[in-house]
Amino acid sequence: SAVWSPYPNGLDPAPIAAAPARDGRSAWIVRVRPLERAPGSARILELGRADSAGVFTSYGEIAPGRRVTDLALAEDGAGAVWILYGDTTITWLERRVCG
Repeated sequence: SAVWSPYPNGLDPAPIAAAPARDGRSAWIVRVRPLERAPGSARILELGRADSAGVFTSYGEIAPGRRVTDLALAEDGAGAVWILYGDTTITWLERRVCG
């Protein structure tokens, strides 16, 4: 079943990417969402994890102020998360270790 993650004031498009976590019971999520409820709010890129019930826990904001339309992520053998994000003009790659 789906678990909704409503954004304040919505967002279209709403880029999102997911990858299974090594624990086999959760998934890494990276998503673009509005920073605030106000129309036209700045967008942020947020990293988090969804548990087996679909409940999202945020690990915080990354890449504030960047326009992001494309996302990908994967967990490496050491448990770090690699996040690839960008748009048609530029791409960034980050490695994050979350405890």
